[in-house]
Amino acid sequence: MTVLSLRIERPFAGDFGLVFFLITVAMWLSDGAFGIALASRRNLTVGLGGRLGAIALAVGSLLAILGMDRIGLVSPERDSVFKTLALAGIFLNGLAWVLLGLDVALRGVAVPESLDATA
Repeated sequence: MTVLSLRIERPFAGDFGLVFFLITVAMWLSDGAFGIALASRRNLTVGLGGRLGAIALAVGSLLAILGMDRIGLVSPERDSVFKTLALAGIFLNGLAWVLLGLDVALRGVAVPESLDATA
């Protein structure tokens, strides 16, 4: 959407802005749903870092939605608690992806039971 908006004079207005908004809401909600799914399934996240990453992804994604302009809770002209919550949500979302990436990268290689029994 960012590349497509380069040729548009006002990318956040009109029909293009509405589509951009809906896609962004879908992104934040899908990130939150993925975090909830990871946190609820014990075998998907092995360590504490993975579990904390999943919870941070769920909470952060839902908080980040508060900062979307069309919802109207934040404004560049005035400060509000929603601006702080949205920024904290974006931070948590980024931190969560780092923690989940480290969980995958540092996890030992799983050996199937059939191969483990023959060794």
